[in-house]
Amino acid sequence: MKSRNALTTSAFCCAIGAATCAFGQTAGDTARDTGNKIGDAIRGNPSTQPDKVNAPDAEDIRGALAKTTEQAIDKNGFDNLTSRFVDADRDRIKQAKLTDADWDKLNGRIDQLRKDWKAKYNQDFDIKNEKLVYDPQMIMIVQGQIWDRDRDRTSGAQPAGARMPGDNTNTDRSNTGNSNTVPGQTGAQSGQAQPGNPSMPDERPGPEANKTGGGDTNRDPGRNVAKVTIPESHGMASVYIPMIHEFPDSWKIDVPDQVDGRKLYDNLLTHLTYLDEHKDQWPADVNDAYRAASHHVAMAIMDVPMGGQQSGVPSGTQGGMQGGMNRDTTGNTNTGGTGGR
Repeated sequence: MKSRNALTTSAFCCAIGAATCAFGQTAGDTARDTGNKIGDAIRGNPSTQPDKVNAPDAEDIRGALAKTTEQAIDKNGFDNLTSRFVDADRDRIKQAKLTDADWDKLNGRIDQLRKDWKAKYNQDFDIKNEKLVYDPQMIMIVQGQIWDRDRDRTSGAQPAGARMPGDNTNTDRSNTGNSNTVPGQTGAQSGQAQPGNPSMPDERPGPEANKTGGGDTNRDPGRNVAKVTIPESHGMASVYIPMIHEFPDSWKIDVPDQVDGRKLYDNLLTHLTYLDEHKDQWPADVNDAYRAASHHVAMAIMDVPMGGQQSGVPSGTQGGMQGGMNRDTTGNTNTGGTGGR
């Protein structure tokens, strides 16, 4: 009897041990598979990744996008809007020679838009739920860091984002006319999409990278950068917004160099006029409407015309106009017409 109990106990222990080993192996395999999937997805398709994996500062970046949109659609908010831009862009845009008549025209359009907004949604234009408006499942944010050209040149390392498959970046320094150009760097202006994958942040150093704080362009080694992708929706093409982190802790938009004060004014007036004149096509959901308004403001800042595409973006990566304003983010177009009121 004693021998049988001993055998039974031994068999029981072996069974438990085997089960424990099997559980440990399964848990380990699951963790390993999950890690591999995350790594593969980041390298292949950032849009499949959790918000915090792609961009640890996603919450702050969404806040910056919300404030940018609110200030663009605020009477006398033009100067506050430009404070959301990188130093060099802000300094350039401030030099605009706009008249009182110009400001009256823009403020009049904004005033009417805000009245129409309140009439439809029974609330002032004020983005309260930033994560709902800039839903991570719709608005992709990817964060990166500017690399050190001197360190990478001496170490022989290939900097992240320097040259990716399908990238047409010119690596021949003799053709760039820029002695600071290194493999993977082009003479592209700030605010333009990085070749190869427009959804990824441009991690190349700027022309003043050797200056304190990266000069006015703020593109010095080690600085955090990000790229926001607003996909094609609401009858508008995709738009890519490059952002740079500035001291002490704020995210700024890197505006295309061709956008001066007059250009930004004209773009903003055009987009806000279109938005308000198509109020009959505004989405029923107010957060979707905020998303559409943000899309218009982003296009104005990034110099994307209605019906056009963003310059510097490889062909085939975005679509053009698709119907009218009343297009939901699932891709289902509600035919409400594309004309005016």
